[in-house]
Amino acid sequence: MKKLTINAFGSDQEIVLNKHEYGNNRIAICAISTDDQELWGTLTVNIPEVELADDEIIVKDYSENATWVPQVIEQLPELFEPTGRRAESGFVSCPIYRYKG
Repeated sequence: MKKLTINAFGSDQEIVLNKHEYGNNRIAICAISTDDQELWGTLTVNIPEVELADDEIIVKDYSENATWVPQVIEQLPELFEPTGRRAESGFVSCPIYRYKG
């Protein structure tokens, strides 16, 4: 997958995105550090009670993801198409995207 450079937590970080699946077969997108090949963060969140199409993801854009996830979405518009819908869970509201990867 394509390498990205994002600025998070005060420094630049080079990552690649990997597609996986949650236990319920939904798409999971993980960011892997190119420095040590370790999991750097997870772009998606699994909220099983929210109905999604097979190609849709719920993007976690809050908490520790608030600084870096918008940069990923902006740098890769060919992979992430906004649906205009949101997933509600507890006190958070997350955007739903169509993942074209």
